[in-house]
Amino acid sequence: MGRRQFEKELEGYIRNNPMDKRLVASELIKVAQSLLAIDFPTDRQMQVYLKEHPGADKRNHRVVKTKPEENKPKAGTFDSHTESWYDDVVKAPHKDDEGIGEVNKLITKAPSKENFIKVVKALGKSKAPWKSKVLQHAKAIAEGKFRNEFAQKHGPKSQVSQVGEFFSQLRQSINYDD
Repeated sequence: MGRRQFEKELEGYIRNNPMDKRLVASELIKVAQSLLAIDFPTDRQMQVYLKEHPGADKRNHRVVKTKPEENKPKAGTFDSHTESWYDDVVKAPHKDDEGIGEVNKLITKAPSKENFIKVVKALGKSKAPWKSKVLQHAKAIAEGKFRNEFAQKHGPKSQVSQVGEFFSQLRQSINYDD
C-alpha cells in the first residue's frame, strides 16, 4: 500500500468514525501497525504478534536473523572484558574461598578508589581459577582504558563510573543463583 492510499484510508476512517481524540489515536496506531512492516528477531515473536493483532497482514512482517557476532561487544571494550570472565565466575563455586567472601563484602560498598584497591587485593588472595581475567579487567580500569568509552556512552558528567559498573557485574556473577 502506497503512502497516498494510506492517507486516503486514514482520512476516510477518521471521517466515518467520530470519536474523542484518545480513541482516534489508539485506532490510528492499530491501523498503522496493520499496514506497516515490522521485523522480528524470531519466528515465535512474529507469531505472537500476529496472534495479538489479528488484523495485521502476515505479508507485511518478516523474521530477520541476526548473526551472533553482531551481538558481541567490540574487542577491548568494557563489555568485552566483562564477557571474558563473567560466565566463568557464575559457574565456579565460591563458598570456600575466603578471598571471594571478602570481595563479596567489599563490592556492596561505595565504588570508591579505596574500595576498588581493597577488592583487587582481596581478589589477589583468592584461589579462584578465573581471578586473572577479572584482575586484568581491574587493571584496565585502573589504567583508564575505558574513560572515553564511558564518557561517550553515559555523557561526560554522568555519575556512572567504571568501578561502579565493575562492582555491579562482579556482584551479579558471584551471587548468581539459578
